[in-house]
Amino acid sequence: MTTKPISESHQKKYRQAGWAFLLLNLYYVGMVYVFLPPFNLSVAEGAGYTALALALFGTLSYFIYKGGRILAGILIFIYTVRVSGSIYTLATGDAFEAVPYVLPSTVAALYMLCRAFFNWR
Repeated sequence: MTTKPISESHQKKYRQAGWAFLLLNLYYVGMVYVFLPPFNLSVAEGAGYTALALALFGTLSYFIYKGGRILAGILIFIYTVRVSGSIYTLATGDAFEAVPYVLPSTVAALYMLCRAFFNWR
C-alpha cells in the first residue's frame, strides 16, 4: 500500500503540531507536578518518572513532526476521550484540582493534532 505524499503546506502543519504537542505536554507535566500531592518519592524515582515522560512526549512529538498521520489519528482519539472526561469531571465537581489549569493545554494539543490530521487552515 502506498501513501500519497504530503504537500509542503500540510507538512508544515505537522511540524507545528509536533512542537505544540511537546510544549503543551511539558506544561501539562509541570502543572501536574505542582498540584500533585506528595507521594514520598525519592529524588531518583521522581527524576526517573520525569525522564520517562519526557522520552515519551519527545518520541511522539518527533513522529508527529515527521508527518505521522496514523499516530496523529490515534492521539486525536485519545485526547478526545481525555478532554471529554476532564469536562465531565469538571461539570460534576469531581475533578482533580489541576484540571482547570491543564484542560486548556490538552484542548490546544487536540486542536493542533486535528489541524494537521484534517488539514484545517
